[in-house]
Amino acid sequence: MAEGTAEAPLENGGGGDSGAGALERGVAPIKPQYLTTKEQFHQFLEAKGQEKPCRETEVGDSAGNDLAEPEAKRIRLEDGQTEDGQTEEAAEPREQPQTQKRARGQNKGRPHVKPTHYDKNRLCPSLIQESAAKCFFGDRCRFLHDVRRYLETKPADLGPRCVLFQTFGRCPYGVTCRFAGAHLGPEGQNLVQEELAARGAQPPPVRNGLDKALQQQLRKREVRFERAEQALRRFSQGQPPGPTPAAAVPEGTAAEGAPRQGNCGAQQVPTGLGTSTPPSSPVRTCGPLTDEDVVRLRPCEKKRLDIRGKLYLAPLTTVLDVPLTVKIRTGVQERVNLAHRLLPELRDWGVALVTLHGRSREQRYTKLADWQYIEECVKAASPMPLFGNGDILSFEDANRAMQTGVAGIMIARGALLKPWLFTEIKEQRHWDISSSERLDILQDFTNYGLEHWGSDTQGVEKTRRFLLEWLSFLCRYVPVGLLERLPQRINERPPYYLGRDYLETLMASQKAADWIRISEMLLGPVPPNFVFLPKHKANAYK
Repeated sequence: MAEGTAEAPLENGGGGDSGAGALERGVAPIKPQYLTTKEQFHQFLEAKGQEKPCRETEVGDSAGNDLAEPEAKRIRLEDGQTEDGQTEEAAEPREQPQTQKRARGQNKGRPHVKPTHYDKNRLCPSLIQESAAKCFFGDRCRFLHDVRRYLETKPADLGPRCVLFQTFGRCPYGVTCRFAGAHLGPEGQNLVQEELAARGAQPPPVRNGLDKALQQQLRKREVRFERAEQALRRFSQGQPPGPTPAAAVPEGTAAEGAPRQGNCGAQQVPTGLGTSTPPSSPVRTCGPLTDEDVVRLRPCEKKRLDIRGKLYLAPLTTVLDVPLTVKIRTGVQERVNLAHRLLPELRDWGVALVTLHGRSREQRYTKLADWQYIEECVKAASPMPLFGNGDILSFEDANRAMQTGVAGIMIARGALLKPWLFTEIKEQRHWDISSSERLDILQDFTNYGLEHWGSDTQGVEKTRRFLLEWLSFLCRYVPVGLLERLPQRINERPPYYLGRDYLETLMASQKAADWIRISEMLLGPVPPNFVFLPKHKANAYK
């Protein structure tokens, strides 16, 4: 399908803030012919796109109240707490909506439903893996050992195609695969595509896992970060961070954030080797043993990262024996910036790159990122490269960010709203991507999820869970062809609108029930006892 493009305005916000764009601050300016009311929006979806409501009543009254979000959302925006577009009101009216008190805030106590909850009669792994060895637990095993009985209770296949079988030539989940019909023989045997399997194609290994013991310690907050706490205490007292004194770390204390094995000892520097450190001054060494405490490397001899002008996707987990990089915010409190004081220390500690998010911890995602402060921090960090982060949703945003002098930009929420944002920045254009192309991206995501978590019931439902969480961001994207003014800004909330086809409208819904409907297009129907509680109460559906 051809990729649509659209021209960008010459100046940011110039000449385009008219009509719907000027109706309300913080609302995406959508062309009037696409706007609708909340009732008509959901009526259209319930009718599965067969009947469109009358366009004469879609624009609303002269005040434009129906062009924006419901009243509770406007009130929340005036409070200044959800400028990034998150909705925090109840989506489903009860029997008396006039007297109903709208739910607000987040579902902070969301239950963690394990995927095993949806697969009561599970087959023993010893049978799934076709291992010649007997079950280790014998008669005490809590799983089924009768394949025929398992097949009698197994739900119907979710589709005719198994991505694992097609990609790797063999599905390791055998009869438990929810797409098993694609690779089971007439007698229930697991088929193998010998030619494809002989190529050695295997799912990519997991390289960023943490051992169970450390995960347990982190969950229980038993891992102590003493040096970080000491640095924060010095910051709060107005003292420069500086290196940790030798006396401040008792002998036998583990390295920062690491299991308590060994210690960071003090090592005397030999004399007569051209170092400026006095003989009696100990140099503390941690981690790999090198000769840098004896022979210091010049800056030109250190390994450098080729990162200038590059785009960088925010990491979701810790990393994979690589140069040390750090991501920080401007500070803890909203009006007390600390990054410019910390950056020189990070540079002196040997950090290869720092990414600065232009908000404080206290701000979270409210208000706009402070790129003027990021520009000041570029000078404080020099010559260490500094990446900027915050509010990048278009190539114009990226271009303005690069003008601050940062070495590059990191994209986080923008990539969740628009995964194709990297293409737009690289090609310097707006991509009016179609709903079918967006669905193809979701299909790729589900395929990767099934490869990673498996194609059995557990893997399917874990993939679905992550897909639903992602859809809570994707619904906030407004298609380029529907906007009166380009580009969409990350703090602009979409009003209710009808897309150019049913799927585009469905993807704009902020109800969890509609996200589930999209997931069923890709992963089949949800289990009878399926449970999903969205992060924000406004998206909840019962």
